[in-house]
Amino acid sequence: MKTFELLLSDLQLPSSKELIVLVRHDSAFSAKTRYIKTQRDEFQSSNIPVEFGTWSFNSLETNFPVIQEACNRLREKLKMRVQCNAYYTPPFAQGLPVHYDLHDVFVLQVEGSKRWKVWPSFRNNVSVDTLLFDEKENLPNWTELQTPKDFVLDKNQTLYLVKGEPHVAITTEKASLHFSFGIYHD
Repeated sequence: MKTFELLLSDLQLPSSKELIVLVRHDSAFSAKTRYIKTQRDEFQSSNIPVEFGTWSFNSLETNFPVIQEACNRLREKLKMRVQCNAYYTPPFAQGLPVHYDLHDVFVLQVEGSKRWKVWPSFRNNVSVDTLLFDEKENLPNWTELQTPKDFVLDKNQTLYLVKGEPHVAITTEKASLHFSFGIYHD
């Protein structure tokens, strides 16, 4: 069993139903939630729900003691700052377009499954400036020329993404919830 799974195996993370109920009943939590949708590489982001879109729950460690505990355990083990988002996506849907993060990410799939494509990094140093440029100019070309790792992440499986590693995820036949623990090297 992987270290990440061992660290969190005794914690009961919130379900998608619990997160959605909190959005509907807590205005402060609702204000931190984004709704995102990508179709034919056209990306939409909104503060109101979009049909067949992904619910992006941000900075969950500030609302759930169990997620704060998970972040604390990872921080103690890794000696780095940790923050947690979650993504709830309906069946056969894509949330974000191909992108990379400015930090490492541990992904924990807790409901449903997602098909992931992960490409090798093409930059040694990434920043907000390179990210904005790459998403418009370089990522489409890079992902067409390179063969990605292509796999399905099922319930209770984990994935580690390195800072700058281009990736995309699309749900399979069931709705999906995964938690992304951002690992910051600052």
